[in-house]
Amino acid sequence: MLDIAAGGDAFNPDIVDPETGEVIADRRDSLAFKLSQISRSNKNERRRTIRGYRSKVQRMVRETLKATSTPKGNRWRVCDCMRLPVPLKESVIVAQSPTTKTAALRNLVTCGQVWTCPVCASKIASVRRDEVRQGLERHLAGGLVAVSVTLTVRHGVGHSAKRLLVAMAGALKRMRANRRVRQLREGYHYRGQIRALEVTYGHANGWHPHFHEVWFFDTKLWSESSTASMQEEIAQAWLAAVETGGLPKPSKEIGVVVKRIEEARDYEGKGNASIDGINDWDAADELTRSIAKTAKPGRMSPFDLLVAGEFDLFREYAGAFHGKRQLTWSPGLKSHFAIGEVTDEEAAGEDESEGVPVLAIDHREWMRAFKVMPEIGTRLLDQVEREGAVAAVAWLRSLGYAARVVEPPGPV
Repeated sequence: MLDIAAGGDAFNPDIVDPETGEVIADRRDSLAFKLSQISRSNKNERRRTIRGYRSKVQRMVRETLKATSTPKGNRWRVCDCMRLPVPLKESVIVAQSPTTKTAALRNLVTCGQVWTCPVCASKIASVRRDEVRQGLERHLAGGLVAVSVTLTVRHGVGHSAKRLLVAMAGALKRMRANRRVRQLREGYHYRGQIRALEVTYGHANGWHPHFHEVWFFDTKLWSESSTASMQEEIAQAWLAAVETGGLPKPSKEIGVVVKRIEEARDYEGKGNASIDGINDWDAADELTRSIAKTAKPGRMSPFDLLVAGEFDLFREYAGAFHGKRQLTWSPGLKSHFAIGEVTDEEAAGEDESEGVPVLAIDHREWMRAFKVMPEIGTRLLDQVEREGAVAAVAWLRSLGYAARVVEPPGPV
């Protein structure tokens, strides 16, 4: 077992193997620490740092899961994500925006896995955040009420992630069926909800799964007493549902937190926060960007577990959450807000709205380079952004890999 020093922070102080004395991870591995070393005005370097970090963690996921299979016996799709070329495409392409100069890889397989892939999860979260934001803005623009509801349970190191998920799903179902909760929601003309599932881990108390929800009400009548009464009714129903499911009851104050959302772009006082380089953290971020958050002291996010060397815990997490939905909208709620349906796979796919091909490397050369240098993708993008496609091709050739500059299309 790794020695997490006082406070339980995954990165500060250092994490040391007690048998060898080796520093397995330190605060310099933290994305927050790396970003703190870069000026906020240097947006390009901050973006490259975030991209490099996610790619590094993705490689760690690949190494951790490659010898195992999903609960259904299949290969983990993340093991091929941003590694294998798309078979029907001739080459792996680097495309660059003519305006922002940012570069992106195209013609590589993407997995679309929100729980196990930090690269795809980030893309999916960006799409989902915009959807949630649209819904909130359109609802609040009419002066109607939206409320955030957070639900959690007491837990300990003896509870497996899978057991907690099953128990919490049952508790949620029982709470929804509670007569007083149904009457309360109907009294405020309940329209629907968005629910997000999130989890962290702490060595003191184990897995900490919890639900973040936004409830939409077609009413303009709301007061502080409305929030207080809703907090009380939901807490009573939730605690009873949790106890029926065989889990220890949390306190009312911790097990259920109800707050009104006043503005779509502010959430529980986090409007000025910067998390993973994201400014103006809001309700949409809270629902969709759990991957971007650094857990509170004493807890780690699933990807923090990898950086901390807790590979068995990450495998337990991956198996428990495989196939679970991270974000769920009530039936008809998206169409009510005129928001189209986009699958996770589509959200994680290539965005060709910006960027023109500037560099190409054929499949064989790509795989040959990837085998020796798994970080080839981020290093290649950095080269193109900093020095241009011609210099990037020269760099690849100096390493012994063939590539070519793609000439821009001529006038039509």
